[in-house]
Amino acid sequence: MKIYRRTKTKKKNKIVTFVLLFFLLFVLFTVYILCFVDPIVTKSVYAEIDAIATTKVSDAIYDSLKKSGFKYDDLMSINYSQDGKVTSIITNSVNLNILARDVSTFAQNYVNEIARDGVDIAIGSFSGFSFLAGRGIKINFKLVPIGSLITSFKSKFTSAGINQTLHSLSIVVDVNIAVVLPFRSENIKFSTDLLVCENLIVGDIPEVYLDGNLIK
Repeated sequence: MKIYRRTKTKKKNKIVTFVLLFFLLFVLFTVYILCFVDPIVTKSVYAEIDAIATTKVSDAIYDSLKKSGFKYDDLMSINYSQDGKVTSIITNSVNLNILARDVSTFAQNYVNEIARDGVDIAIGSFSGFSFLAGRGIKINFKLVPIGSLITSFKSKFTSAGINQTLHSLSIVVDVNIAVVLPFRSENIKFSTDLLVCENLIVGDIPEVYLDGNLIK
């Protein structure tokens, strides 16, 4: 009986030891994944998406400008006083809205293509070592566009010499994309800023009104 009990106790101890060892290894593996592997994989995915998406959104803006054929005078109107001073710069809201709509449509189509094709990340990125990132066979990650694209315009005035001001109009496209990683899901937001048109304004511009907003 004593021998039987000792044998049974040893088996229980082995089981407990095995469970504790398994739990310890699991914790260490989880810590390693979260602290070393996950940041490198996330960084690699983000860089890949940012490079592809930025190019695609830029293409969408070029496509929209080509389609509309809008020039500076189609989007902005400069008003002068009798003595030749610039009194205001007014935006053509209709044409700007048309341009923003076209950009959103083209960009959404391109983003959907990116989501469908996904991004390829080298298996070396899963090692947790930076020097192995980008090496090895590729693993494809599927993407999910979230919500809609947001387009906005940005106006900038820069001094270009005596009595001259360079007015630049840019369009900003903000996109939110979700990527399903092996360990979690990540929402990636990026913004693309591209010049639409610019014009050299000759004349004194002490204060310029852009759609009612004072720009000094």
